[in-house]
Amino acid sequence: MYTETIHFKEPRNVGRPQGFNVRGVAGDPAAGPFFIVYLDVDAESVIQHANFETYGCMAAVTAGSYLTESIKGQRIDDVALTPERLKEGLTGLPLSKEHCALLAVGALAHAIVAWKKRS
Repeated sequence: MYTETIHFKEPRNVGRPQGFNVRGVAGDPAAGPFFIVYLDVDAESVIQHANFETYGCMAAVTAGSYLTESIKGQRIDDVALTPERLKEGLTGLPLSKEHCALLAVGALAHAIVAWKKRS
């Protein structure tokens, strides 16, 4: 169950970091559930650091923690995290909380697109 994971008990990478060079947003920060992913990507397109902010439940925080930990060290072109893979990694995410995985991966996808436009 996702509530038994380290990402639920001790979430990682929460909050806006001091330094980042690309971000992605899913949802609406002004009006409801949202998710923001901040990435620090180096010159070789490797994700050095990843953080997130969310307005949501603990399932959203858990999804953000898992997502950011799983993409660190990857080349941005190699990131293949889907909502399904994120849900599998969280083991036991209830159906009523699947939107958390969709928001997290959506924000990541927006950050990747933003990076590719810059490159």
